[in-house]
Amino acid sequence: MNPVDLLSLLKTIKKLGFLNYIAYKTKPISCLNINGVKIFIRRGTPDLEVALASLSGEYSCLKYLLPKHFNGLIVDGGAYIGTASIALHRLYPEARIIAIEPSRENYKILIRNIAQYPNITPIRAAISGESGRKLTLINRGTGEWGFTIIDRPRDVPDAQKIEQVDAITLEDIYKISGCDYVGIIKLDIEGGEKELFQKNALQLDKSIAVFAELHDRITEGCTSSFFEFSKTRSVVNIEGEKLLSVKTSQCNPDNTD
Repeated sequence: MNPVDLLSLLKTIKKLGFLNYIAYKTKPISCLNINGVKIFIRRGTPDLEVALASLSGEYSCLKYLLPKHFNGLIVDGGAYIGTASIALHRLYPEARIIAIEPSRENYKILIRNIAQYPNITPIRAAISGESGRKLTLINRGTGEWGFTIIDRPRDVPDAQKIEQVDAITLEDIYKISGCDYVGIIKLDIEGGEKELFQKNALQLDKSIAVFAELHDRITEGCTSSFFEFSKTRSVVNIEGEKLLSVKTSQCNPDNTD
């Protein structure tokens, strides 16, 4: 093992604790305590990496965008195993969170992880610019976190088709929730964000903040579409492909610890 991998391993063991780490390495699915949150994790998947990031401050940049007691809608697009939804719940405990995840297997773990959070509502679907259709979920070979609805991904044009999933639009989500505006929309949908920025800009603009991971490596134009959508909003580059688009006129500063 090279020094970089060894250091990474030691950091992971330190974060989890030795017994937690042994459970993770020996069971197909283990329940770990990560920063005070019990999370089901699948061995041999990106689950642990995602959980550690989500529950160790990845979304702390969103903490002061809304009132501390915000009780409106937050949308988690590309919810994976639910750790982002839980992190958002910890920031805004009174908010209603809708977690959208297209993968059948990811969704099964998501359901288990959010079972104790009644204000998080799961929906198995893929966010799309058009509703009432079936979409094909595609495995790019990058692990369970990298499934996409892009037909021929730029990085893996011959990627494997794995399952069909219903499309759902932001307008559908608003109707389900009974809300006509959103506090935060988080998007990590592996290239599907391009269509939303191009076709659903009005629906996206109902949100105070859009936290998006952009995937030009999967489909060209994600970043340019994001900036076109955000031309009347403020943009913050959080880290790498993660950008935040904020309607600053609607931010509420009444959020203090």
